[in-house]
Amino acid sequence: MKDSAPNCAAYYPFGLDVFLSQRKIHHIARFVELPSVNSSGKLPSMLVVNVQIPLYPATFFQGETDGEGINFVLYFKLSESFAKDLPTHFVENIRVS
Repeated sequence: MKDSAPNCAAYYPFGLDVFLSQRKIHHIARFVELPSVNSSGKLPSMLVVNVQIPLYPATFFQGETDGEGINFVLYFKLSESFAKDLPTHFVENIRVS
């Protein structure tokens, strides 16, 4: 059985930061101050996406795989109407463990 997609977006963008880093940054949310948002408990109330662009030359074989790069950090907030109207089986597939 196929279900229709909701009429609204799940998350809406609310911010963007650009950082230059000497190494790849994993879990960048640890290093930025995030606003407090209401959490429904069913889904993550906020998504932080870090797009990393290396500024070092790529190698095909073994070699340096880390170095200076640019980080575009995008912040998204959960839509309140999406969280309320989302069917239970969708929530179970999206929920973070």
